[in-house]
Amino acid sequence: MAKLQTIIFDVEHGFCGYLQCPNGYSLMVDCGGRSDFSPAKYLKSNTNYYFPIKHDYYHLTKLLITHPHGDHVEDVENLLNELPPAILTRTYLSDFSPEDMQQRKREKDDENLKIYREKLDQKYTSFVTNFPNWGITKNYFSLTPREAKQVDKNKILNNTSKVLLVEFAGRKILFTGDLETAGWDALITKNPNNFVEKIKGIDVFVVPHHGHKSAFSQNLFNIMGKPHINIISKESEEKETSDVGSVDSRYSHQDYSQGITFDDNSLRRSLTTRSDGSIFIDIDDSSNLNIRLLDLGSNISL
Repeated sequence: MAKLQTIIFDVEHGFCGYLQCPNGYSLMVDCGGRSDFSPAKYLKSNTNYYFPIKHDYYHLTKLLITHPHGDHVEDVENLLNELPPAILTRTYLSDFSPEDMQQRKREKDDENLKIYREKLDQKYTSFVTNFPNWGITKNYFSLTPREAKQVDKNKILNNTSKVLLVEFAGRKILFTGDLETAGWDALITKNPNNFVEKIKGIDVFVVPHHGHKSAFSQNLFNIMGKPHINIISKESEEKETSDVGSVDSRYSHQDYSQGITFDDNSLRRSLTTRSDGSIFIDIDDSSNLNIRLLDLGSNISL
């Protein structure tokens, strides 16, 4: 039975998602990691299960970088050592001004982004001519840095996040990067037909900006409807007094999620890597949706 296999890894505050397509091609969405866990090392150690086919001699077919923030490329060095991609999709760093790149400056971000810039962004510059037959439908949507600056000059990087819509067997998964509320409104306005029509009926919503209130979009939910489940990549519980740092409780409300019943008969409307660990999502060619929660432990010695 053909199926689409998806993993949302527990990488604390960052993000790393992985898809293995029904015909074996693979796609990683961002390459976040933890100090004690590398998604790239985990996938490399499961080659018999995860990489049945190569593309241009590479095990990992494509890496999508939604936007250039350090927590979304934290595992970049392990990725390059273990699973360099055949194809890289991103907004080029050269499209951002130096001022844009200083919006969130941390020493660790600088180190990760330097490796990303030199060994991925500046290296993968050739046009792709050999495209894999994914066996799924993929669509990308995003604002340019110039468009994002017009929306909010203080949130340019977040609002250039590349949104990925994946469809298989009548099911839809939406990956959203760190797109903010105003960014969603601009994206909807920019693509009133193409984007709006395609995102109706989302089944699995990987929520934007780690569930922060600053990224919740009522207009988006009005279009896509209630997903079966909302998935949040988040490190730890934060004070609910902050509109920026806290997880928006609406993602767990019945108005914003249909919910999924698990084997213990519990109905869950949202899942978070903070408390649920890594989240495995399987969709088979009969449109069955199965979700498993696993603690993958550590694979890096501290």
